[in-house]
Parts: sequence; structure tokens; C-alpha cells
Amino acid sequence: MNKLTYISLLFSVIALVTSITLYVKLKNMEKVANLETVNTQRINIVEPDGRKRLLIFDSARMPGPVIEGHQYSPLLRGGGSGNAAGMIFLNDDENEMGGVLWTGKKIGDKYFQEFYFSIDPYLQNELVSFVVSDQNGEREVRFTLFDRPFDPEGFKNLIRRYDQYVKVKDENPEKAKEIEKQVNEYIKKFLANHTWEPQRFALVKRLDGSTGIKLFDKEGRLKVEIGVDSTGTPVVKFYNEEGKIVKEIRK
Repeated sequence: MNKLTYISLLFSVIALVTSITLYVKLKNMEKVANLETVNTQRINIVEPDGRKRLLIFDSARMPGPVIEGHQYSPLLRGGGSGNAAGMIFLNDDENEMGGVLWTGKKIGDKYFQEFYFSIDPYLQNELVSFVVSDQNGEREVRFTLFDRPFDPEGFKNLIRRYDQYVKVKDENPEKAKEIEKQVNEYIKKFLANHTWEPQRFALVKRLDGSTGIKLFDKEGRLKVEIGVDSTGTPVVKFYNEEGKIVKEIRK
């Protein structure tokens, strides 16, 4: 063995030993990164098997509705409009179960700001929502409870149809009209068997400083309102099925 061959062999052995040592250390190393700052538009928190459990995003990377791991068009949620950033919570099956959105900006000498939090029942739109809005100093706080039909398959079919519509409405108006007709027919059929997402309870602080509790019937019609008006006077209002006040009590 000449000297050159010996040196080459020696370096090969050193490289092999170094590689094995580095591999063992990396394999046993705890997978933790300590970082001071991370700039990104989207973060997906996942389980070890890859299932998503939490989505964190800016307005440009807002996801659409998430059902069984499939993310539909962001246009169904207003995504990409530059309006809201937020977080979406997912259950074990990667179905959306609530989230948080926030937005706000100044336009000229005016401004608006809104914070929105919701909790969803299984495969359905929000059951409970909490909203705080501020528009040029006029603030409103609203807590709302909704009725939602239990029809997971119906909800999934509705989202799929809307998703098809928003994807083609600009590029293929004729096809969009056909899909829109199908969507409307499906909604009509859906409403024949379900009440359409009525709100049942609302706790409100209005823009004029008044506060109130609103109670609705199962059809979503306002029936009773208990509150304090902008002058500080306690008020109870009763409404008929047309939404007109039939009795008012002030103290």
C-alpha cells in the first residue's frame, strides 16, 4: 500500500466514523429549536401522524372551511381579501370546530376594528359567537347563541357546492350560473327539513350605549328584549311574529 492510498483510506475511515457519530447524536437529539423570532404567514400545528389540529394564519393565507382534512376555497371565508388574520381549531378528524379572527385598519381619518370568536358544533357553522367591534369610537359587544340543524352530510354537501361555485364564478360565468341554480335548489330542499340557522339568544351592548338581552323563538324571530336604553331607563319589549313591538314596559 503506497502512501497516497493509505492517506485516502485513513480519511475515508475518519469520514465514516464522523458520519456515524453525527447520525447517532442527531437521532437522539431532542427535536427542539430555540428561536427568538420567526416571521411566517402560516403555521400548521400537527399530530405525530400529520393530522392538523391548529391553523394560524395571516389574511393572505387564510384557509377556507376545513372538513375531514380537506381545505375548501378561502373565498368561502373571505380569505385573501386582506381583511382578517386568525386561528382555526380542528378536532381529531380534522373537522373545523371553532376559531378566532381579528381585523382592523385606518382609512383616511376613519378606522374600524373587530375581534370575532366562535365555537362550532360537529360539522356545522358556529353555535356560539362573541364579537367586539369598534368603528370610529362607536363600540359594540355581542354574544350570540344559534340553533344549528344536526345534518353533517347536508352541511358537507352545501360547502362542496359553494366551493364549486366560487371557483368558477369569474372564469366561467355560464357554468357558475348552473352551479348557483343547483345550490339554490339544494338550499330550498334543505330548508324544507331544517330551520335555517336562527339565533336564539343575544347579549348586546349597542353603539348608543344601551344594553340588552334578546330572546328569539325557534324560527329565529325576536320575541322578547330586556335591557337598559341609552338614557339609563330599564325597558322590556315584546314582539309579534312580524317583528313589531306589541307591548313595551318602561320603569
